[in-house]
Amino acid sequence: MKYYRGTQFVPMKGMAEMYYEADEEDNVIRCMTVVPSTGEVERMDKPVIKKLFRPEMLESVGSEDFEKYWGR
Repeated sequence: MKYYRGTQFVPMKGMAEMYYEADEEDNVIRCMTVVPSTGEVERMDKPVIKKLFRPEMLESVGSEDFEKYWGR
């Protein structure tokens, strides 16, 4: 598995981090959105996004970064 992180601004909440778990063909298995300033974590074990678009624009992270939020 491969793991990625992207960021984006969310009005009235601040910066959000999106985490993606993908297979070798960049098909998304699980994903979640984390808002560190509020502690919100929205998990999606059946993501709407099925394939990563331009994964080179995302930051590659380790599985431990993904799992620390998924397990909350």
